[in-house]
Amino acid sequence: MKCSYFQNYPFTTKARYLMEKTITPDEHAKRLLQYVNSIAGDTPMEEFVDFIADDDGLEGVSTKRIKKAEEAAMRAVQGKSVSAEGLYHLEAIVHRKNRPSHRIYGKKFDPFPGEFNFITKDPRTLKRIRNTFPAVGRIDITDLSTYAGTGFVVGQNLVMTNRHVAMEFTMGVGRGKRVKIFDLRAEVDFDDEPSFEQEDGFVLHECVMVHPYWDMALFKADLPDIEPLRLSTTTYPTLRKRKQAIVAVGYPAFDDRNGVKAQKEIFGDQYEVKRIAPGRVSNQKRQVSSKWLSSPVAALTHDASTLGGNSGSAIIDVESGTVAALHFGGKYLIENYGVPGYELARDPRVVDAGVLFAPGVPDPNLDLEPYWENTESPSDDQSESDYRQYQRNPARSHQMKTNPKDVTFEVPLHITISLGRPGTGNVYHIGPVHDPGDGNGATDVVGQGGDDEFDIGESKGGGYDHKFLSETVPTPKLSKKFAKDAFKHNGSHLIHYTHFSVCQSKSRSLPRFVAWNIDGSNMKQLSRKGIRFIRDSRVPAEYQAGNELYKNNAYDRGHVARRADLNWGPLKEAKAANRDSFFFTNMTPQHEAFNQSAKGGLWGELENAVFEDLNVDKLKVSVMAGPIFRDTDKTYRDVKIPDDFWKLIAFHDEDDDEFKVAAYIISQGDLVFTEGRVDDEFHLYQVSLSKLAEETGLDFDELTQHDSFDSSTEAVFGSGLREVGSRSQLVSQTEK
Repeated sequence: MKCSYFQNYPFTTKARYLMEKTITPDEHAKRLLQYVNSIAGDTPMEEFVDFIADDDGLEGVSTKRIKKAEEAAMRAVQGKSVSAEGLYHLEAIVHRKNRPSHRIYGKKFDPFPGEFNFITKDPRTLKRIRNTFPAVGRIDITDLSTYAGTGFVVGQNLVMTNRHVAMEFTMGVGRGKRVKIFDLRAEVDFDDEPSFEQEDGFVLHECVMVHPYWDMALFKADLPDIEPLRLSTTTYPTLRKRKQAIVAVGYPAFDDRNGVKAQKEIFGDQYEVKRIAPGRVSNQKRQVSSKWLSSPVAALTHDASTLGGNSGSAIIDVESGTVAALHFGGKYLIENYGVPGYELARDPRVVDAGVLFAPGVPDPNLDLEPYWENTESPSDDQSESDYRQYQRNPARSHQMKTNPKDVTFEVPLHITISLGRPGTGNVYHIGPVHDPGDGNGATDVVGQGGDDEFDIGESKGGGYDHKFLSETVPTPKLSKKFAKDAFKHNGSHLIHYTHFSVCQSKSRSLPRFVAWNIDGSNMKQLSRKGIRFIRDSRVPAEYQAGNELYKNNAYDRGHVARRADLNWGPLKEAKAANRDSFFFTNMTPQHEAFNQSAKGGLWGELENAVFEDLNVDKLKVSVMAGPIFRDTDKTYRDVKIPDDFWKLIAFHDEDDDEFKVAAYIISQGDLVFTEGRVDDEFHLYQVSLSKLAEETGLDFDELTQHDSFDSSTEAVFGSGLREVGSRSQLVSQTEK
């Protein structure tokens, strides 16, 4: 039996569903209807529809909405198409009545409607369930001001969670020295609404094991007097046959990929707090594959309402009060997966570690031995050496302490945003960005070009995707004059790189614009160490300004599409994007004083405002940006230096279900050829697309229907623009 040893580096993203990416609207609708059928079970669909129309358990939901859900269900029964609005109401109401998720306050929670109301009506069942609450806590990483998932007490000073949760703050697989805990103060907090920014939990000071086969990890902590939970020894086939009622107890986080509107309603827009969600064990046994599993496993399946953050939750058998499974992932609207308690009882190393089980521990599973032997080989000390390297590398250590969901823009100005939503525990950084991978501390190595060395190469990337969002976002059309000036590659005015494309001006030796996509839910933290700037071998040297422009002056090599924006997707793809960001075709001269400017900080806060103040669909945006070329631009070292820069951001606003485009212009004109101290003379404007077209000479006609500019906010500066003077003004006028 061949085994694999996992070398996983921490601090990627908060532990989330592991099994899939965002599903399409059509797939969402298909799954929802299958989900309704599975919940209805043996109940005739007509009766189930009547149950949906009954307002029991739907306090605060209007009769109109209930009626829409009923109509949607009836159309589905009749084989007719169902509108997106109807699906939304149906999903929200079916969940609230059949698979709700209620907040836990101490040992109290609101009664469940429908088939699970017996949990609160039967005193013995209610007591069993309530007694599990104190043992379930949230796994916080306080030094990163975030949390990784859920965990629960399974023995004396012993906490169980998922392996993929543990990998957020550890390295290695196995037992003892095979696993190292990074100095980030990972702790378990049992509060109903814990704070991951305060050191008020119990430190996970020793890793007992990271299981080489199952998605499970054990830690020691100096815990108070908490009654541990016992893991079930009931076989999975028995639980399946019973369609055993269970509850998931954990800390769900907002999951931006699927059913966003219904999700907000089901969870009351309150996340990262302790919740209980009822469901049943699935009647089908499935082999589940994941990058966190050494091979496909026979996971327990259940249908309770869970989200990312539920990773590590206790799946409680309501009849016995034991842990039927350790939740580790799922497929939205299909099923969720857990490590069966019975299977963990078959591993002697887990039993010997002090994990408590119900009576009747089964015989050992000898098939696990090869997995353990692979991690316990005396000659395999990779984890130890990796840990020592981490300890010696201050640049890596500094990088790890940044927020793992930070994304940085530069157009061509340095901007950092932390993707997420209020309440998700992300820290939002404003201002200049210093790349920890750069030894001299320069702003993302876009400093003065004192190094004559550079690479020559080309990219194999597929470029900007104009169908990345819910609406097509084409690049601007070029006039005949601009088209003639644009360098053509393979007959196209665009040169493609990984996740971005460039329209390069031959006369200016700079990009006229760059277009790129950002998937904020799939970012990678990559260092730029060892990457030099690159001259594109596909473009003649005279058409791309190189290091000669940036030597011994006040200009930085400013990325238009910043490298950190592009570092998303599979690791190999993200690394290619990281390298591609250093092509000279992605650079424009940026005055070094810009980062000390208040307006520069405001420009940098633009993307923060979009993600914080608006509900951006799936954390995806498309961006275009570039310099504004004018005949009056002053020439320096044979290159005309642009005074002004523009940026366009396209996104889908979930709150009003509108697709929007916002455009901005900022000027550094007063800095060109300025020496010494510089006053804050930048001007930042939001502009209409027609105004942007007027200033840039580019054609944005295909996007004008989505323009979010509000003409009522225009000031004395002229038609189609308004000056932005404060953070609150950045996106306050994006309502259409």
